Amino acid sequence: MSTAARAAPGFRVSADTNSAISPSRLRGFGTSSCFSTVRLAPGDPVGTAIGAASSTAGGIGLRMLIEGPPGAGKGTLSKRAAAAFNLVTIASGDLLRQEIEARTPVGHDVAALMAAGALVPDTVVADLILARLADMADAHWMLDGFPRTVAQSRMLDAYLAQIRQPLDLVINLVVPESIILARIMDRWIHPASGRTYNLNFNPPARPGVDDVTGEPLVKRPDDNVDAFRQRLEVYHRHAEPLLEHYRERGVLRTIRGNTSAELFPKLLMLLEEARVQRGIPDTLSAMPVVEAAVQG
Repeated sequence: MSTAARAAPGFRVSADTNSAISPSRLRGFGTSSCFSTVRLAPGDPVGTAIGAASSTAGGIGLRMLIEGPPGAGKGTLSKRAAAAFNLVTIASGDLLRQEIEARTPVGHDVAALMAAGALVPDTVVADLILARLADMADAHWMLDGFPRTVAQSRMLDAYLAQIRQPLDLVINLVVPESIILARIMDRWIHPASGRTYNLNFNPPARPGVDDVTGEPLVKRPDDNVDAFRQRLEVYHRHAEPLLEHYRERGVLRTIRGNTSAELFPKLLMLLEEARVQRGIPDTLSAMPVVEAAVQG
């Protein structure tokens, strides 16, 4: 992939990435398997990703994660950062949608799992993400939706350690549950792209249709009170040890707010602090100086 493609605020899975995914990784679909080590067997796509990235080990880009409960605004904030600065966001949900749209073998099976309400195996998501990261040694990137558990984080840690590119920053979003619940009740999505709208905070230009394609917007079937409570319970069960893992590593920072408008300046301040700490030239753009409460 060209340098211009890596720097673009957005991405697509290349044909090479698709072909690198082993069909054997699709075994066990419908179960939630986690992994704690990087597999380096010959031909293994994780090992292939490590080999490809090792040639540019020690890249200059900032490496970041954004964490937070469902509905906290992770996707909105990361995409705003990508649109404003030289930053690539990598969302696990977007990668899966791209596989489905491209009608790859992985996409076919993922679509069937989603239709059945089953879980997509961690190995499939990880293969897509690591293949993407292997092409981005010098880019600033932010992961959204991965890792979700300590086991997944250790796998990512092992991969980044082998290419000598450890994480610089993990951003934890804290938004009151009452705010999130009100937000998701007014949330509408464009299924094909994943674009999200809120009737109060960022409504579509025309009611009920996507701003880009003009196609109808839909409600997520789990955007209701009971489903939200269940998703939140699952999130906290996995997030607390995950956040502690990154707190112990000294890379966790927490920002609090009710809206994206409140959180975004705080996010920008964290990006600027990370850039300065790494001694990276100001390739993110001229960031505004903001006064914001940020916690470690």
